[in-house]
Amino acid sequence: MYEAELAHVPLFAALNERELRRVATVCRRRVYQPATPLVWQGTPGAAFFIIESGKVRILQHRQDGDVHALAVLGPGDTFGEMALLDEMPRSATALAVEPTTALALPAWEFRAMLREEPDISLKLLAVLSARLRSHEQQASSSLT
Repeated sequence: MYEAELAHVPLFAALNERELRRVATVCRRRVYQPATPLVWQGTPGAAFFIIESGKVRILQHRQDGDVHALAVLGPGDTFGEMALLDEMPRSATALAVEPTTALALPAWEFRAMLREEPDISLKLLAVLSARLRSHEQQASSSLT
């Protein structure tokens, strides 16, 4: 049902059609009105989001009381992938700017699915490893 959306997400780029269908079974479509938070900074990361329509502003509340706008995301953009893998608090708040529809991939359901589908886990690890290598190479080239 949500395979087409998942196929465009870089995190799932290595998955085949069957695996995308399996991940799609744990997705939930959510609708948010303007000024409604999708997630709050400091709360446990419980889902990964794929924006289908609308806009989401990513805000970070700093310790000095300032609020910094980090990004405005739109259709096809994603956020919260680390919530799928760890239970760390959210580092920012995501707030709907306009009527927004997003696919939510709940972390607990995703993790249960990974236990049943270890090949998906291995493919995701390869994608995450490639990202880490890319960031390391960018960081080391900026030092020279």
